[in-house]
Amino acid sequence: MTIDYNDKELERILLTKTKIDREYGRPLAKRIKERMAYLKSKKNLGQVATGKPYRLHSLKGKRKGQYAIDLDNKARLILKPSHIPIPIRDGEEMDLKCLKSVTEITILEILPFHNY
Repeated sequence: MTIDYNDKELERILLTKTKIDREYGRPLAKRIKERMAYLKSKKNLGQVATGKPYRLHSLKGKRKGQYAIDLDNKARLILKPSHIPIPIRDGEEMDLKCLKSVTEITILEILPFHNY
């Protein structure tokens, strides 16, 4: 899967070992790197596990159209499909079945749970 980043600073942090360790601390940085490698190894977002430990799930409210993957019990990785147009089914919001057509994502941020 192709991974883009919301901005250049986030990209620098997530792709530089010393910066990611400094920004998030080594334990969380290690988990972020594992999740990024996992995402890159998948052909599409539909292959990402919806159960533990990854728990890909859609977000609601002002985060509608975005998805989260658990990092640990305190933080999660927020992402969105990068396709234009975004794949939908029957004119409705994209559901998990549509995720099989998502081969490009954008990492938006790393957030503590319920901080949105």
